[in-house]
Amino acid sequence: MTTEDIITGIIGREGTTFTNDPVDRGGPTKFGITLRDLRTWRNDPSVGAVDVETMTEAEARAIYRRRYIEDPGFDRIPNEWIRAFIVDTGVLQGPRVATKLLQRAVNVDPDGVFGPITLAAVQVASVESVRRSLVKDRLQHLLACALVDIPADLVQNTSLKFLKGWINRVVSFL
Repeated sequence: MTTEDIITGIIGREGTTFTNDPVDRGGPTKFGITLRDLRTWRNDPSVGAVDVETMTEAEARAIYRRRYIEDPGFDRIPNEWIRAFIVDTGVLQGPRVATKLLQRAVNVDPDGVFGPITLAAVQVASVESVRRSLVKDRLQHLLACALVDIPADLVQNTSLKFLKGWINRVVSFL
């Protein structure tokens, strides 16, 4: 799986249309690239929603390639599935979170920096064990992100309080 294949998959999951959903903390988004991403990429604080809306797929691909694959070092991950999963995690949750998830999966101190120690651990780790750990930890992280907007008393007084356990139960079958 090439870098371009990974980016194509991300764009396929993110979609190609411009969105500006008020519930989405990313704000104006196209190809999965947010207004903040585009401002940082162009190094221009005046970039606005219309710039996101008119951004080309080629520019989105360049942003993904540089900021979510090359800069964090994810292109060095030898296993295709792990590389694609970590890049996708980095896009959705940030490269630092993705790196920490990977580091926990390979039993390395989760400092959020993909360096030589992490790479060496990934190279010798059991791919199946890493896969299970990554999927489980990512689901838990996404669940925590979703529940942060729900008042704690509502979570405790509904079946939502069992959701983490239910997810762990399903994931145990991976």
